[in-house]
Amino acid sequence: MSKHVLALSFGVLSMLRPGISWGQECSLRSCDTSKDGNMERFLRLNAEADKECFDVLQNSISHGREQEIRETYAKLLGRDTSCDQPFVLLRGAMDASVYVSKGGKGLFGQEHALSILPTFAVAIPVRLEARSPASEAISGGATMGGLAIRYTPVSYWAGVSVALGVTEPSAVRLDREVFKAPKMLTFGGSLTVLGNLLSVGVFRAWLYTEGYMSTLGSSTTYLNIQFDVSALGLAALGATK
Repeated sequence: MSKHVLALSFGVLSMLRPGISWGQECSLRSCDTSKDGNMERFLRLNAEADKECFDVLQNSISHGREQEIRETYAKLLGRDTSCDQPFVLLRGAMDASVYVSKGGKGLFGQEHALSILPTFAVAIPVRLEARSPASEAISGGATMGGLAIRYTPVSYWAGVSVALGVTEPSAVRLDREVFKAPKMLTFGGSLTVLGNLLSVGVFRAWLYTEGYMSTLGSSTTYLNIQFDVSALGLAALGATK
C-alpha cells in the first residue's frame, strides 16, 4: 500500500513541477523571457504593477528579444513607455516631485512633473539696471533660500521655475547710517535644466533698511544664474529610492 502511495505522490509532484518552476522563474525582479510562457507572465506582472519599460528590460533575461519586449509591453500596458534608463539624478528629481505623469503626456512624448519644494541656491547675479544700493548688495554673488514651484514638460531635462526667497545682502558698499540691518527679498522666474540643478532667470530684489518689516530702501532687477544645492540633494535622495 505504501508503495502505491509513494508512486502516486511522485506522479503528482512530477505533474506539478512545471507549474511550480514556472512560478519561481518569473517575478517582478527577474525572469528568463527566452521562453514564451515566461515572457507573457513577466510582462503581465509588470503591467499590473504599472512598471516602466526600462524596468522590464533591466529585470529580464531577454536573449535577443529586447525589441519584441519593447513592442509587446507598450501594447500590453496600454500607453507609451520609455525603454531607455534615464540619467539617475533626473530619475531622482522626478521621484522627488509631487506630481509625475506616466506615459507621453509632456513634450516630445516625455513624462512631465510638478514640484513645490524648498530651495537653497548659490547664485551669480548680473545687474540689468543702473547702480543702486540693492544692486550693490548682491554684486559679486549671493545665496538664496526660499520656496520654488517648478514644472518640467520633458522629464526634467528642461523646465520653468518660479521662486520666492531671501538672500543675505553684502553690506560692504552700503551706507551703514541708512542700512543698519539690511535684509533682502527676491522673486523671479527661471528656465531650468538637468533636474533644476542649473537655472537662468530674471529676478527682482527688494532691500530693506532694518529687517523685513522696515522701510524699503532700494530695489533692482537682475539676471540670476544659479546652481541649486537643494535640487541636487533631492535628486540624489530620489535616486536612492
